[in-house]
Amino acid sequence: MFQVGNEFEIIRAGTPIIVEHLHYCFEFTKSTALKRRIIGMPKATKPDLLDNLNKAFIDALEGTIFEQDQNIVEVRDLRKFYGESDYIEIKLLY
Repeated sequence: MFQVGNEFEIIRAGTPIIVEHLHYCFEFTKSTALKRRIIGMPKATKPDLLDNLNKAFIDALEGTIFEQDQNIVEVRDLRKFYGESDYIEIKLLY
């Protein structure tokens, strides 16, 4: 999605898109001991990174950020980890 003046426009079909980074941060569970809470610690439990997380998130962006997810040609930095709060961070190049 890009900005023209005060308006945002969707990335048009046929435009190659590179995902510079896509990071999924999951809040620590309440049962995780404080001394074991390391920000950025890899999350090695479900949901799986390559199928479930990406499919759902990229599908949700289709039609709002870009017209077609088939235009994603490269993913450079893909991670899931623990942190203080839940969030998803994505940077697209096109």
